[in-house]
Formats: sequence, C-alpha cells, structure tokens
Amino acid sequence: MKIIITEQQLNTIKMDNYCNFVLQQMIDNTEWRDASFSVIVLDGVNVSTALSHYMDRPYYFYMPEGVMDYIDKMGLPKDCEEYVWGEYSEHVIKMYLSKKRE
Repeated sequence: MKIIITEQQLNTIKMDNYCNFVLQQMIDNTEWRDASFSVIVLDGVNVSTALSHYMDRPYYFYMPEGVMDYIDKMGLPKDCEEYVWGEYSEHVIKMYLSKKRE
C-alpha cells in the first residue's frame, strides 16, 4: 500500500519534528546552576526567575526572557512556541519539585 501525503502535510510533519527537536535541546541544556539547587539555568541563563515558589504547585507568571531569547534564536512559529513553552515549563517545574526542600 502506497501512502501519499501532500506537501502541506509533509511541512507539518517537518515542523512538528523541529518543535520536538528544539524542546529536547532546551531540556538537554537545562540544569541546576550549582549544588544549592536554588537556580535553574538554560545555557547559563536563569529560567527560574518567573517561577512562583509560594503555591502548592509552582507555576510561571510569564515566560522568562532567557527562554524567549532561546526560542526566538531557534525561529519557532507562534503555535510551536506555545507547545514548546508548555512542555518546557512543565519540565522546569518538575525539576524544581524534585529538589524542593521541606
């Protein structure tokens, strides 16, 4: 059976793959700044600045500038940007929760 896809479908597949590639790059380049586990950085830029630490479940007030710059540098379209930010912010929140001090 031969599967035929349109050029638009192919472009969508390529963009989805690129979005996931960028997301994985961001995750791979995110780490704790040091052993104090107080600051999370993406390529050396603090991405925990907008993270609310005062609720039962932390959340972001806004997308940190370092993340915006990274996404802009990668040239993601708006719909892909929203997906990547949603997934990435969850990753950072899980990192924070994994080291949260009681």
